[in-house]
Amino acid sequence: MDSGGGVFATGDHQDLGANLSGKVPRVRSMRRWTYNYDLGYEEYDPNSGDGPPVYGSFRHDTLVAGHDEEFTFDDQSDDIPAKIQPKIYSIGNRYFSWRYPHPLLCSPAGVIGVLPDHMHEGECVVPTNLGKSYTFDGYHFTEFPSGSDGQVVPDVIANGQVFAHTTDNTGINGIVDVESKAKEFGCIGAYDGHWVGVGRVVVDSTFHHFVNINVIASGANSPDPIKQVGFAWSAEGQGHYDQIRAYWRNIAVWLARPETKTKMFNRTFWAARWDSQLRMASTSIGRRKMTWDDLLMYGGSVRATVARLATPCLSVDWYFAWENPLAKYPWWVKLTLPDPPPWELSRVFINPQEYINAAYASMMAELVRVTPGRDARFRDELDKRLPPVVRKGMANAARSAVPEYTARLQQTQRLITDIRAASRKGGK
Repeated sequence: MDSGGGVFATGDHQDLGANLSGKVPRVRSMRRWTYNYDLGYEEYDPNSGDGPPVYGSFRHDTLVAGHDEEFTFDDQSDDIPAKIQPKIYSIGNRYFSWRYPHPLLCSPAGVIGVLPDHMHEGECVVPTNLGKSYTFDGYHFTEFPSGSDGQVVPDVIANGQVFAHTTDNTGINGIVDVESKAKEFGCIGAYDGHWVGVGRVVVDSTFHHFVNINVIASGANSPDPIKQVGFAWSAEGQGHYDQIRAYWRNIAVWLARPETKTKMFNRTFWAARWDSQLRMASTSIGRRKMTWDDLLMYGGSVRATVARLATPCLSVDWYFAWENPLAKYPWWVKLTLPDPPPWELSRVFINPQEYINAAYASMMAELVRVTPGRDARFRDELDKRLPPVVRKGMANAARSAVPEYTARLQQTQRLITDIRAASRKGGK
């Protein structure tokens, strides 16, 4: 973990999973791993720090009613997922604002807003004590270290929803569980240790978001044809499953070491180079010098291709990694842009989305120039040969941006001069 490797951990209700993950540094503080078995289910104290119980009104029951509008145990196996509430981060300023979910909940189709439902999940939390230390086998370290820009705090990046309802478990244990208490709870937590030179952490409220009948349905064991195949039953269910799989993939990508993330970009960008849709837009690249508007249009196509192969969030994340490899901030939390004046907003100052499009256009244009055909040697030496191409493309984008933004600033200066002149005339 301290050398940059990522950790994913999950469990379920009560202390399920604690023996495997409950003592792992950082992980132990980002999820509720303990449970007091001396108390009854209705004696559970939500403020105790213990995980929620398996039964009773305090359980974290995200089960969604089936097509019969009843809540039964095997509704976990149908094609209806639970909806989650992703945290949306707003970055920029009052004029140029981006709104993104955390990269873990970003997919080619948009924000990931569903997960498999389950009737007794655990809970992810933001640690209350960020000053803990840990000693294991002679190794001592601070659990949540600080860097030059301060301390990185774990975040709950999505909440699950418990609705008040009973759940019929008669097919499993012969009981109908009491009505659950409506509430929201943390279902996904994330810690970006890269900001302070350590590994990242992801925790989830239940392993049922990844395995079991919640994902693969009940098969032939169910008399209900829908619950035999689950998400595969309907086109809508298949779309939900695609979103869930995107979340799984995002976990692996986001937890990767920085050097591995760079290799992921290299392969995605190489795949985009030969994407059939983008190749049509690339046919004229290199035949003439691109104008700024050309860069924006072509760059939009390049980013759309990268977003389709990866995610829209990664298209931004990878840009910042190349623009400043030493930057420690997580862009979706820390990036704040200066406010421009309220005149000529669309064309006066640097819109970062616009500039990123231009950078992607220049990077791809340079790659197209040096690889007019499928170069097997270039592909085999991708991690060595692509970085200089990318850096040159980014430099080209910067050179193209200078006259464009200089002209905009000059236009603004002329506007300010005219306003001042008008104000003087009005004061006479």
